[in-house]
Amino acid sequence: MIVVYLLINIYKIIMKLYNEFNKRLYIEKQMIFSSSKNILSFVKYYDKKGFNLKDKISQIDKSMDSIDCVENVEDLLLIEARIKQIYYVVWDIILENEQLQI
Repeated sequence: MIVVYLLINIYKIIMKLYNEFNKRLYIEKQMIFSSSKNILSFVKYYDKKGFNLKDKISQIDKSMDSIDCVENVEDLLLIEARIKQIYYVVWDIILENEQLQI
């Protein structure tokens, strides 16, 4: 009887941790999506200024679409890193072209 009671309590603890993990993952997804949306807005702004960043915009869009499919933190961090890598490449393009205009 005691063993059954312990197993039930262990199961409850595991389910609580699982639910908290899902909540935490949801919040992390929302944070990364918001950050990525800001990055996308930045890139679109400079694309309109004539920097020809259409390929970078499509890469960011594709990465943002995969955020919802992620089921663990490691994959989510990889998506965030991929988006930020594109962001820094865009900065290089912008700074390089602005130096040519000076």
